[in-house]
Amino acid sequence: MVPELRVLPGLLLAVVLATLSGCVSASSPPATPDVDTRGQPSLPVTVPNLDGCGLIVKSDQPATPTKDEDTLPELTLPCLTPGPSVDLAHLNGRPTVVNLWATWCTPCREEMPALQAAHDRHRDVQFLGVDTKDRADWAQEFLPLVKVRYPQVVDADGRLLAILRSPGLPVTVVLDRDGRVVGRQIGKVSAARLDQLIASARG
Repeated sequence: MVPELRVLPGLLLAVVLATLSGCVSASSPPATPDVDTRGQPSLPVTVPNLDGCGLIVKSDQPATPTKDEDTLPELTLPCLTPGPSVDLAHLNGRPTVVNLWATWCTPCREEMPALQAAHDRHRDVQFLGVDTKDRADWAQEFLPLVKVRYPQVVDADGRLLAILRSPGLPVTVVLDRDGRVVGRQIGKVSAARLDQLIASARG
């Protein structure tokens, strides 16, 4: 069950945007809204109990795509909290779940507890959140409400979303231990679907 969320002052505009945009549905996801990022705090910010990006397992060499499987782009994103930036092309070494989300996206907020629960169940799999076209201070206020603890990077311009050619959020991409994309979910992901994607990542 998704916990009831207390809307903080900084998140009020995010809730309004989510209501207006409808965010994404599995059948016909709309484009993401433009979010005014002026005046937000500079990175990194402090989020209680959130793991830093230094825990993310990376390789010195980028993942190599095959004929049938793609890889994430060479795109380096800053950590939301203190810690190193993450080059998405180097996420090889462990199966990885990459979730693109935003505070203004209702399905994103609703799926967060399922993602954290999957993180807790699958200790051999690493999880990385990508706060997309959002404000860092909104994420800073929101993440403790849903008790998310896995590392988060920031993609304020939505570059990864554009590269993936996804029309909206949320998006969940699963990589195998070699950094190759073996599964993708556009729209809210269920616990059962997450387990299915993770099983494909383990091979």
